[in-house]
Amino acid sequence: MIRRMNSRTSRSVAFVSLLGAILVGGLMAAPVKAQSNNPLDVLLAMMTALRTNVNALLSIAQTNVRITPVAPTISQEVGCYAVNVSAGPRTIRFEIHGRGEPDITTTTLAPGAIHLVDEFFDVSFAAYCKFVVMDGTRADIRGSIRVGPLSQLEPPLVLAAE
Repeated sequence: MIRRMNSRTSRSVAFVSLLGAILVGGLMAAPVKAQSNNPLDVLLAMMTALRTNVNALLSIAQTNVRITPVAPTISQEVGCYAVNVSAGPRTIRFEIHGRGEPDITTTTLAPGAIHLVDEFFDVSFAAYCKFVVMDGTRADIRGSIRVGPLSQLEPPLVLAAE
């Protein structure tokens, strides 16, 4: 004798199947560092892996970082420019990477405000700028790197951050 499932039962079966598939997928995607006899530890490891995988699916517009291309410098001044294009103030961390530890500055920009952080490189390095929007997304700012020669006879190189 075959019993037919009602729609509520079929939805319950579908939900349990989906939950099982997510948990099994999370277990297969996550390397579990230590074997545990406690099923809650295994479940926690699976949920952590699942959260990591979901976070990786965020679109680029939802992140808060912009980075410029790498620009060569030979005894030149390097500047990182950012403008706040949002309707509210944004706190931005500027990082100039080039030699050793990055030069890091944090400032709050009003809407439409522009800020420059610059550094002089006296030997040949490759440099880039990293902008981190502390209280918003990368869509809230535009940024660029400016690499200019010591003599002002030549125009500077300006590259936009992505």
